Amino acid sequence: MRADAATLSRAVTRYDGISAMIAAAAAGLADPLAIIDAQRRELLRRLRDAQRAAMAAPDRSDAALLLEGIALRLQADLRWLEACERNWTGWKDRP
Repeated sequence: MRADAATLSRAVTRYDGISAMIAAAAAGLADPLAIIDAQRRELLRRLRDAQRAAMAAPDRSDAALLLEGIALRLQADLRWLEACERNWTGWKDRP
């Protein structure tokens, strides 16, 4: 299996609505933990896709390097969501 343009395109496309959703949660318009759970599932799906495509890419290729960068960015986004979750744990009990 070789990484094709469509696979690379899907992996490169990053959901930019994270900040907007988090802002909505902070403003009380949505449950922040539900948003985090949904976003985590999406990021994990994208990370899985990027890792599969990376395994299919030739070693030391431009595609492999790009996919490694994508995977690192997705991992960083997941860590950021974990920090948000730690911050918002208990929000439901706050006045």
